[in-house]
Amino acid sequence: MTIPKLTPQETWDAIMKGADEAADAEMDRIVSLSEAELHAELAADGFDVAAEHARGVKLVDELFAQRDAEKDDAAGLAAERARIARISARLVKVPRVELLARVRAARIDPRLPAPVAVMFRNRDDAEPTDDELRTLLAQLEAHIERAEEK
Repeated sequence: MTIPKLTPQETWDAIMKGADEAADAEMDRIVSLSEAELHAELAADGFDVAAEHARGVKLVDELFAQRDAEKDDAAGLAAERARIARISARLVKVPRVELLARVRAARIDPRLPAPVAVMFRNRDDAEPTDDELRTLLAQLEAHIERAEEK
């Protein structure tokens, strides 16, 4: 009986399957340990169980704080998108002449932060389309609304 020769990929897959099975068996063993047995095993391997516990608690607290901050960021982004959509809806029927006038006025509006000036760098009034002007103006007016809320 001839044993078929495995390709390098088949050999690797067999090794990884064995490693996965061994890892699963070790995980099952660890999960079945009591807390006292687990602490004793960790201490025997040179771990400071109290210090590792404190590190774990700190990591969990940091992860929860990060999750909460991401939720806040997502909520803020959704609110900002809704604000811009609401403002954009108001601008749909505004003629180009008025859009240009409102953008020009916004350029010098003291309620806008200095970085907003970057939006106007190398821009020509005749260059943007009406839709681009509406988008720009909606963003500017959203900045102004935010400034007034603070």
